[in-house]
Amino acid sequence: MGTTQENIGTSKYLDKTGLSQVWTNALDNFASKKELTDTVAQAVSGVYKFIGSVNFSELPTEGMKAGYTYNIKDEFETTEAFIDGSGKTYPAGTNVAYTENGWDCLAGIFDFSNFMMKGDIRNITSEEIDAICVIPEE
Repeated sequence: MGTTQENIGTSKYLDKTGLSQVWTNALDNFASKKELTDTVAQAVSGVYKFIGSVNFSELPTEGMKAGYTYNIKDEFETTEAFIDGSGKTYPAGTNVAYTENGWDCLAGIFDFSNFMMKGDIRNITSEEIDAICVIPEE
């Protein structure tokens, strides 16, 4: 007897193929809709939630929840409210997220303008290498 799309899921077909117990176990172990919804909600609750872009002086000092994330529009210096402590300077564009331990700086903008670009690199001669690679005499 050949299989058809209609009888693949029947217990008669599964019994002939030895898969009825596997099928039963799979169905018994599926999570309910509520279990799945609760698990996803719990996992997502720890994710960063972007609130907006503000000047540092506008960063909230109360009412924050873990995961609240802000883009800071101006250069700023951290305060004691930050995980890393006070006195560290960060550039405009730094993202900060609130955690149960305080604010945490996630990233900022780094100025690469002083770096040499790949297109600016040129070959140098052995004489030039010898001139810059000098071992000091003792």
